[in-house]
Amino acid sequence: MGASLMLITAGCTLRVLAESLAYSGIRAAAWKVIPLSAFAELAAVLLFAFSLAMRLATPIPSWFERRHVNDRMSIYWLVSSYPATGRLLVEHGLVTLAAVAEVPKTLTLREAAKPMAPRQRSWWKSLATSSKTRLPRSLRK
Repeated sequence: MGASLMLITAGCTLRVLAESLAYSGIRAAAWKVIPLSAFAELAAVLLFAFSLAMRLATPIPSWFERRHVNDRMSIYWLVSSYPATGRLLVEHGLVTLAAVAEVPKTLTLREAAKPMAPRQRSWWKSLATSSKTRLPRSLRK
């Protein structure tokens, strides 16, 4: 994303400078620079589109790491953002989620895990391990 921003900034700057020199008749060579700026701007837009498509194709965004999974997290946000997470939470023993047809918007992981207090620590460990395996390979440590 940063590269596309720098490229489009350079292309626009180059175009504005070249147009002001070319249209005013100061430098005839500036007419040859205008198509180069157009290609730079087009490349920037294509690079941005490619980067956006790659980010959307990633199952879990690169900013979503293990440290972001905590007990204050809203289950509604987690399940609506990552639909496969609902099944994952039920597989790891979150019976509260399995019992409801629609996830309440204010339910947190801490509140949902209360009924399983005796084995809550092992549940968190398995959830952390599972979320780590779903990270992009570049972020796994």
